[in-house]
Amino acid sequence: MGYDMCLRDSMGFFLLAVSSYVNYIISSTQTEAIALLEAIQLAISRTILNHVPD
Repeated sequence: MGYDMCLRDSMGFFLLAVSSYVNYIISSTQTEAIALLEAIQLAISRTILNHVPD
């Protein structure tokens, strides 16, 4: 199952996009969770997301 993501800033400007594929069979809910985790990790690694409020 594949997924795509597009990260934008608070003004709606494009920052980056990613497309990926999960090689094993999982539910769509699990795929969405993996995509969200990857988006957060990518934002942190690119310093797009410097602080996550408590």
